[in-house]
Amino acid sequence: MALGLTILHDAGFPAVLRAQQAFRYAGLLDFGVDLDMETMAQIKGLWIHVSGAWTSGKDLTEDVGAFAPVNAVFSGDTIRLFEMYVEERFLDDRVSIRLGRISVGWEYGLEYDYFTQYMSAAFRLNVFALDASDPNFTVIPFANWGARLRWTPNEKWRVQASWMNGFPRDFTADDKHGVDFTFKPRQGSFFILEASYQWVPTTEQRHQHPDRLPGRITFGGYYDTGSFETLDGSGDEDKVLGKAYVIARQKLWEPVFADDRGIDLWTAGTVGGKRSIVPLTYFWSGGMIWKGPFRRLERDVLALGFAAEFFSAALPDQTVETVLEAAYSFNLTTWLTITPDIQYIIRPSGMKSIDNAFLAGVLVYLTF
Repeated sequence: MALGLTILHDAGFPAVLRAQQAFRYAGLLDFGVDLDMETMAQIKGLWIHVSGAWTSGKDLTEDVGAFAPVNAVFSGDTIRLFEMYVEERFLDDRVSIRLGRISVGWEYGLEYDYFTQYMSAAFRLNVFALDASDPNFTVIPFANWGARLRWTPNEKWRVQASWMNGFPRDFTADDKHGVDFTFKPRQGSFFILEASYQWVPTTEQRHQHPDRLPGRITFGGYYDTGSFETLDGSGDEDKVLGKAYVIARQKLWEPVFADDRGIDLWTAGTVGGKRSIVPLTYFWSGGMIWKGPFRRLERDVLALGFAAEFFSAALPDQTVETVLEAAYSFNLTTWLTITPDIQYIIRPSGMKSIDNAFLAGVLVYLTF
């Protein structure tokens, strides 16, 4: 369960606080059940998963005038079905096939342990431009019909591909509650492919290569055959949407050999998509994650990040929105994390007419 609280101070630079201030709360409670059918019914390798979410609160993004949601926890105000699928694992779990209601963003374009340290959607969970450019790149708590094939030949490599039903795209609506099972793939299909490689990922390999620090690089891309409204507001449509992305992370320093503590740098970028229908043709983000910055608080995490969103030439009044964020996660127990967070948004929505904004918030994360 995640609770996000954000406070807005409209500000120029240098920051001059104004009377225009706002406070918003957003909550997300996700819950689910996994059934191991091998244990329960002797069906080797078969799993069944069903999950749901209760979302609440309000969004502060419109008050700011930003394009990237300032509080990624906000996902509407309703109770909904999230994922519902069957999964078969075989070849010692090196290959798995998943069928059903699937969230693409739970599988692709993410570095979970890194991106969940932030509050802004410019960083949190997924590379932001992927879902901002195509609603069929679903993120928690939204899902759609699809299939996913994953191959993990060893500890270093992972390759996965998915096909998703691409129409209709209104499954995020609160009144759908995640149970509109309309299936019209002839009006659009979404395909995505991703491959990742990590070096010295295990303690054993660290001992074999003591001079190397762990890291990972991920390449991916998606292709959507559907039709999308053009950005010029004419009501016209254009077909086919594609985007490529890369994510890289590298550990730079650790206080003790093979320790979880230390400093990691990460970066991510996307490119592609027709300018007539994709609002962000380019996106670049990066940051630093410092796990255990203090010896007696070895589970705490300091996160710094920047994101630059480059708008399409079809939006002539919008150039670049830049998001700067700093967060510190106090991991008080195994089930409670409290993360104070500050953000500074330069040229919200890439528009000169909107003042820069300073935001302060706190994210409370409970795990049961």
